[in-house]
Amino acid sequence: MAKLGRLQICGIRSFGPHDDDVQDISFSSPVTLILGENGCGKTTIIESLKYACTGEYPEGSDKGAGFIQEPKLSASSTTKGFVKLRIIDSQGRPIIINRGAKVEFQSGGRLKLSKIDASVNTVRADGREVSLSGRCADIGEQISHIIGVSKPIINNVLFCHQERSLWPLEEDSQVKKKFDEIFDATKYNKCIADFRTYIKTEGAKLKCLSSVLESKREMKKITEKKRGNLQKDEDALAKIVHNIEKKENEIKPVSDEVQKICELENVLGTLTGELKAKEKEKDTLHNSRQQIFTKIKEEFKGSDYELDQAIQNFEKKGNEYTNEVKSTQLEISEIETQCSKLDSEVQKAQVRVGQLEAEKKQQHEKIEERNNQIDELSRKLKLTLNQPSEDTINNTISLMNNAIKDLSVNLNKEQEKNELEEKSQQEHIDVCRENIAKLKQERSTNITQKNEIEDQQRNTNSQIKQLDLSDELLKTLKNKIDELDRQIKYLVESYDSDKLEAKIKNTAEELETLEKKLETSENDYSILQKNYVTDENITTRTRDIVKRESKIFELKNLHYQNFKVLFNDPPEVAIKDAIEKRTKEASNELEEIKRNMDMEKEKITTNETSIRINEEKLNSYVKKVIEINEKIVELTQGNSFEQTCLDLEATIENLQKVCGQYRSAKVMYEKFVKDFQADKPCCPICETDFNDKKSLANEIVNKLKSKIEGIPQALEQKEIELKKKQEIFNQTQQLKPLYKEAKELERSSIPSLNSEITESKDTLQAAQENLRRLSDIINQPKKILEACSKIIGDAALIDKYNSEIDSYKKEINNLKSKLLPSNTDKSREQVDRDIKVCKVEILEKRKSYDSDTKKLTNNRKEYQELRDQKSEKEKDKFNLEKSMHNKPQLLELLSSLDEKDDLLSNEIKRIDKDLIPLKEELDSSERKLKELKNDNSLQYKRNMEEHNRIKTALDNIIKNQNAIEIIAKKNINEQLKTVLENYKSYKTKEGKLNVKKKELFKKIENIKEEQAKAEINKRNLEDNIDIRKREKDIKAAEESIQKLKSEIGTYNYATLQSKKQELQRQCVALIKEVSNIKGQKEILEKNITSLKEELELPEYKNAYNIYRSAYYQYETKVQALQDAKIYCKGLEEAIIQFHKEKMAKINETIRNLWQSVYKGNDIDYIQIRTEQPDSKTDSSRRTYNYRVIQIKHDVEIDMRGRCSAGQKVLACLLIRMALAMTFSHNCGILALDEPTTNLDKENVDSLCETLATMIQSRRGEKNFQLLIITHDEDFIRKLSQLENIDHYLRVTRNQQGNTVVTPISL
Repeated sequence: MAKLGRLQICGIRSFGPHDDDVQDISFSSPVTLILGENGCGKTTIIESLKYACTGEYPEGSDKGAGFIQEPKLSASSTTKGFVKLRIIDSQGRPIIINRGAKVEFQSGGRLKLSKIDASVNTVRADGREVSLSGRCADIGEQISHIIGVSKPIINNVLFCHQERSLWPLEEDSQVKKKFDEIFDATKYNKCIADFRTYIKTEGAKLKCLSSVLESKREMKKITEKKRGNLQKDEDALAKIVHNIEKKENEIKPVSDEVQKICELENVLGTLTGELKAKEKEKDTLHNSRQQIFTKIKEEFKGSDYELDQAIQNFEKKGNEYTNEVKSTQLEISEIETQCSKLDSEVQKAQVRVGQLEAEKKQQHEKIEERNNQIDELSRKLKLTLNQPSEDTINNTISLMNNAIKDLSVNLNKEQEKNELEEKSQQEHIDVCRENIAKLKQERSTNITQKNEIEDQQRNTNSQIKQLDLSDELLKTLKNKIDELDRQIKYLVESYDSDKLEAKIKNTAEELETLEKKLETSENDYSILQKNYVTDENITTRTRDIVKRESKIFELKNLHYQNFKVLFNDPPEVAIKDAIEKRTKEASNELEEIKRNMDMEKEKITTNETSIRINEEKLNSYVKKVIEINEKIVELTQGNSFEQTCLDLEATIENLQKVCGQYRSAKVMYEKFVKDFQADKPCCPICETDFNDKKSLANEIVNKLKSKIEGIPQALEQKEIELKKKQEIFNQTQQLKPLYKEAKELERSSIPSLNSEITESKDTLQAAQENLRRLSDIINQPKKILEACSKIIGDAALIDKYNSEIDSYKKEINNLKSKLLPSNTDKSREQVDRDIKVCKVEILEKRKSYDSDTKKLTNNRKEYQELRDQKSEKEKDKFNLEKSMHNKPQLLELLSSLDEKDDLLSNEIKRIDKDLIPLKEELDSSERKLKELKNDNSLQYKRNMEEHNRIKTALDNIIKNQNAIEIIAKKNINEQLKTVLENYKSYKTKEGKLNVKKKELFKKIENIKEEQAKAEINKRNLEDNIDIRKREKDIKAAEESIQKLKSEIGTYNYATLQSKKQELQRQCVALIKEVSNIKGQKEILEKNITSLKEELELPEYKNAYNIYRSAYYQYETKVQALQDAKIYCKGLEEAIIQFHKEKMAKINETIRNLWQSVYKGNDIDYIQIRTEQPDSKTDSSRRTYNYRVIQIKHDVEIDMRGRCSAGQKVLACLLIRMALAMTFSHNCGILALDEPTTNLDKENVDSLCETLATMIQSRRGEKNFQLLIITHDEDFIRKLSQLENIDHYLRVTRNQQGNTVVTPISL
């Protein structure tokens, strides 16, 4: 709850824009009175308060440009205005609001408004100040929160100036707009409309969500079933994988053993290959040795050690040659470095010679220039000098310097002489000027005295003329005084004041008696009126009880059949609870039936789905069996599958044996060939000696070789045949699980599915029968619920009526207890008539009293005015008579003034004549002085220029002499001689170094020739080393060949072959088992992959999450819609109830204020009538039209256009006061601008009393503040007398036309 503290205004309308024009206004509590003439700036105070609180400019101010003072008034191009308001908030903290703007002239004479940043500063309890800027927040909302009222209340109620204060009686549309702003109707209506749109839109969405939820639930069930099947297949697959791992572990050792045998065969093949490679390597080494041997010029005969020593000696010698070349090259580089240094020194010496010769030439030029300057200067100084030499040059310069000093002394003497002449002439001029100044001062004094005398002459003549006219004026004044005496005598004789005062006193006593009587009657009438209202309320409540009981009877008759359906014995009270209980029981029963129906429907759906799935599965099994049989027939060519597998196994085994025989036969035949080709050929099997049968041995060898040559081709053909058979065998192994699966399907799965389909059809038929039975029994609870739904609304109404009847009975008892005892036996109408009669008598007595009082006051006032006029006339008469005695003295004074005037005129003429020769003499002397100064100045300037030129020439001579001496001190000739000697020495040294460098280059060439010869001998020795190394490698190759032959000859090929075949048979058997298991695994993996692919589809993968999301969305939407409907209904009812309560309170306050203020008898009271539009839309229930009506004898008519100006002002004023009292609980501020406009005296007095009463009743409220602005001083005086107000604020304009606010003590 805030209140106003202080307001500072500057630059707003008529308030001045300068710092010393700032007006500081302090607001008092409970009332602040502001008085001022029209146009002095009173209303600007209200506009400033409104601007500070809302930031809005007054209407018609050119968007604020007219709100700031015109810059022309302060003779500037820009005017700044600001308002600073200090508010005390509900916690007692001071809050300072700053707002401002400035206007400036633009091109074209238009005004431009610029806002200055607004701020709200709050002082906290700890003394820190917190500032909120308008740039970062809406400070208007913040200020409304601090004050405690909305912006429309501030604009239209609290701070409403005179021009806009009559808005309640404007056009209906404007009144509606203002009240809608005050009630903030637009915002709430839009909120409800948004709620209704939301409910409608979301209701449609809810229906869609329901169907979506049902489909998602069905998809979730299918997904769960698929996931179960997937889990079973994965478990089966895990077992099969375990079996495969077990079998593969058994295959691994057998396979490893076979691998080892194969590796051994490979090793034998590798060894044979290595043997051939070694033999080839041996041949290569022989060829390489022969090539190197052809290159050797001389074969080394010594041992390997001696050969290595010879090579090392060659390497040492080569290193010595290299070191010697390096040392020689170092000497050459040192010589080149010395030559480079000598070249540098030679270049420096050449540069120095050039520098010294240039300095020598410069010295000769300086000497020649100096001598020429001395000759020229001696001619100017008129000196006779000999040709200067280096020994006498300083004396010559000294002589010239002395001559220049003498010349300077002569120039100074001549200047002093000229200054003395000028000074003498200036003294003569000063004397002339002094004489002229004295004469001018004397003339000025005489003229001043002459003007004063002429003024005295004019005044004296005027006084004499007035005295000549005073005779007639004196006669006129005497006649007027006599006339006033006669009037005073007649006024005293015409009335008896004592008698009139006694009559006024008696009338006042009678008035007091009548007022006491009226007060007693009004108290009695008040008690009777309250009892009358209470009786009326009791009657109304009794009538309401009868109405409620009749409505209860009607409703029970209306729903007789429904009550009969629901209850055997209907309850009398708490009917709604009983119906709700019955509804709950029926709902539970209905839910149970629906649940059972849903279960049966689910069974039907499940069985239908199961039948469909099983039929699909059965069809797929049959199709699968047909496909498998087709594949088997295609592979076996119509033969038995088991027999085909056995035949393939036997064929593969035979082919493997043949291939093994071929592989081992090649090795055996090669060994046989070697045995027959040996030096002593013999049979490797029977060991028969073929030494004497070499031709037979050769024939055997040829046959063996031909067989060896045919083995690879035969082996390749058998391997191809084996590969084909193995491929067919693998296909049979892959089909074997399918063959078993087809047999299993034909044996068990297909018959089982047929059985399940038959069972599901039986279950489906039973579920359909149960569903039909439940559909028949569901109607009974539906009928009960239907009856409950029909009766529940009226049941709540019956309970409400019963509750209201109980409350009305209690209210009647309370009203009876409130009936007050009366002190009179008269009726309310009789007491009312007595009051009216008493008021008429008081009115007549009051008129008589006022008439007599006015008459007495007027007589006394008239008597006093006549006395004052007489006194004034007698004073004028005395002054005239006194002035008549001064006429002779004035004539004498006039004569003396004329004589003085003549004397002064003659003296002025004499001074003017003496001034003429003095001015001529002064002008002549000034011309002579000016000419003398010009001649002296010109001559002095020429002499000084010549003197400066001579001095400059001497300075140049001295400067050249100094340069010559510096060069002479350097001793250039000796330096030049020394540099030339050094140059010759450097050239000699450089020639010697070049000769030595050539000798060293020749030495390096000789060393390199020796080094090349030694390198050739070294290469020959290295070739000898290579030959010896090849011989060692050949020997090592022969040893390796023997070793490989011995390793190959130790193995038994027949044993290895038989062992390998046995292991291969075991391995094939195990592989068959693994292939069968893998076929089963492949089928399961396909099923698993198919299920996973299906479950990876979006409709299966996220089925549960989608269902859960849809369920949550549906339930959330249902709850949100229910909450929205409840809130919308509650908000609508709250708006209507709030509007009803507020309007009732406003009308009650207006009625009380009107009856207490208005003293006329043509209007009993006024009210604001609210009406709803004819439209049947929902929003029309919350839309109102407003109009102000006046009531007389319970007859209502519109007030607009039918009331006087005074009634209009009073009605609007009271409506604003009522609005403030209703809507401003948190803010007790109210500003009244010219509240007495167009009101007569009686209504002004009544308004004054009402305001005093209101102030008195709310004086205890800390935040109550009433601001009254008026030009009526009587209203201020009466209000201050009633409320003991000690001061008011007077608003005026100063000499500059700016508004000034001054506190005035009462």
